Amino acid sequence: RFYLIGVVATLVISALIWAMVRFNFFAQETARQLLKVRVPADMAYASLLAPLFDEYVRRYDLVAMETVQAGTLTELVYSIELKSPAAAQAFLNAIAARNDNNKVVLVTGQQEVDL
Repeated sequence: RFYLIGVVATLVISALIWAMVRFNFFAQETARQLLKVRVPADMAYASLLAPLFDEYVRRYDLVAMETVQAGTLTELVYSIELKSPAAAQAFLNAIAARNDNNKVVLVTGQQEVDL
C-alpha cells in the first residue's frame, strides 16, 4: 500500500522536474559575463575604461583586482552586461587598443569560473 504511494509520488515529482528542465521554467537568464583586463600598474584604469563601458556595456561591477607579473600589471575582473552581445568583438578590440595591447578576456558562464 505504501509502495504504491511512493511510486506515484516519484512519478509525479519526476514528471514535474522533467517539465521544468524541458521548458526552462524558473531558469535564470545569464546575460552577465566576466571581463578580465590587464593594464599597466601606473595607468589610471577608471578613466581608461569608463568611456568604453558607457558605449558598450549596460551594467558593470568591479569584482576583483590583482597585481600580476611582479607588479608591472594590474588585472581587473569586471562582471558586465553588454548592450549588444554582437558587439563583443568590437568591445574587446577597443579595450586592447587602449591598454597597450595587454591581455583581455571575456568569459561567459561565470558560474563555472574560479577567480
